[in-house]
Amino acid sequence: MKVKFFIFVLLFITSVLAFTGYESKNIPHNKNMQKPEIGIIETTGYKNKSYIHFYDSDLNFLFRKENNYASMSESWDDPICRDYILFSIPRGKFGTQNEQCIVEYNITADKYKEYDMDLYSMNELAVSENYVFGVNTLDFSSTISRKTIGRSDEKPLMKEYPDEYIFEMIVMDEDLYCFSLFIKENTTHFKRISINDLSVMEDYDITEFGSPADMLKAGSDIYFTNQYTNEESIPSNKITVFNSEKKSFSQIKLSENFPNDILKHNNLLIISHYDRVQVTGNKITLYNLSEHKTEKVIDLKHEAVQCILKDNFLYVLGLNSVSKYLITDNDLKEISTAKVDMQTGKTYFYLSSVFSCN
Repeated sequence: MKVKFFIFVLLFITSVLAFTGYESKNIPHNKNMQKPEIGIIETTGYKNKSYIHFYDSDLNFLFRKENNYASMSESWDDPICRDYILFSIPRGKFGTQNEQCIVEYNITADKYKEYDMDLYSMNELAVSENYVFGVNTLDFSSTISRKTIGRSDEKPLMKEYPDEYIFEMIVMDEDLYCFSLFIKENTTHFKRISINDLSVMEDYDITEFGSPADMLKAGSDIYFTNQYTNEESIPSNKITVFNSEKKSFSQIKLSENFPNDILKHNNLLIISHYDRVQVTGNKITLYNLSEHKTEKVIDLKHEAVQCILKDNFLYVLGLNSVSKYLITDNDLKEISTAKVDMQTGKTYFYLSSVFSCN
């Protein structure tokens, strides 16, 4: 599959990295310190520098913070923010990607804390009520590392998963759920892992359903989007549903290809359509769970790189902007759009992710 080929390329690159380290510091940009609601990370892999742009809930710009981290977060490894505490992965500069920490940033206090996970080139993070998790893949085997939140000096609990590439990881109901590629068999798996000892509790071969991208739990059902089918380079237009009680799988067919982010608002599934490989796509599907039908497919005026929910609003990150939409029963109403004042010059910066501060 196209996504699997892309994964193998990333895996090869990360397995030959050189390793060094550096210290970070905070560099304030201005003094407008009104409490923010929305944050956007702007980053680069060419130098140890990233920016976090902060906005109020109506997308009025408030202030910007600069730090000394390179390749900070990506759209597929969403930063996690709870009550103004942000967790993200800085990978380091292109070609070396030498970081081995997950960063905790206290937005209110403007302070950073590093959790040394003893893993280079992490590709995904997850956060539970008590723990922070990171995963990497080197020499074609993945390792998950876990630390207690607030105890950055703690020795991490680590577990290796041989011949496996774990490429998505999320905590739902205090269990760790993962997507992984078994390299020798060229099969894709969906698994549930204990947050206590990192042992595998459930493991399912989901190759027949296609290449998964994002997942969401609603009641006893877990929904995950499929970017490609199990045929080489053939896009998918389906969502897979796993019933955790019956241990059964089914699929929902949509009218658009490349389902990516998946969110739930009341009785609606909100699905973005964005091809992670080609970096294109600007559509949103509203799917009615009660009536089992698509209410509407919406063409946005910008790319749907990443989507987040906050209250009754959907925030969608584009390549150089963020937009706010009011969610109704069968439509999205654009409320506001903010162009991000990005860095210019010889160094290429890009918007990697959007998050809600609380």
